[in-house]
Amino acid sequence: EFRRSYWHLDTFWGFGGVEHVRAEHGYFFRDEETRPDAAKLVGKLTYEAGHPDVAAFDFLKPLADAAGVEARQSIPAPAQLYCELICRNDELIAATDAVYPDRAELAKDVSKVYRELILDLYKHGARDIKLDDCTWGVLVNDSFWHAFDEGHLKREEILQ
Repeated sequence: EFRRSYWHLDTFWGFGGVEHVRAEHGYFFRDEETRPDAAKLVGKLTYEAGHPDVAAFDFLKPLADAAGVEARQSIPAPAQLYCELICRNDELIAATDAVYPDRAELAKDVSKVYRELILDLYKHGARDIKLDDCTWGVLVNDSFWHAFDEGHLKREEILQ
């Protein structure tokens, strides 16, 4: 993760249909605000050859091999991309809705690009892939839950 600008956005920007933009605000962590970079959907999600996570793994693997350890590639979970596209701010949510009026189609394409990314990493020798998922907070934070849920999910059913 040290070669990334963000732990998650660099992965998202590597997918086709996702543009690197500047939002009005960054992410807030207590009294700190990050740079206002964001991922904006400008077309259907596609997997692009030469994804930055694969390039990062190609850099890491020979170093790990030389040290006699297994290289671990860490990527943000698919749920993280989905949440980023439907929860970040009104402008970015509207951009997502313009491309994917059907959230089920969005979820299907998120799954597809992640499957292709993971298979590409595997082809490059990755055998230890960690999915970082910070979206669980959505389940317990009422202000996030409303944006995420759309009335289709019952939080209590998910938490059981």
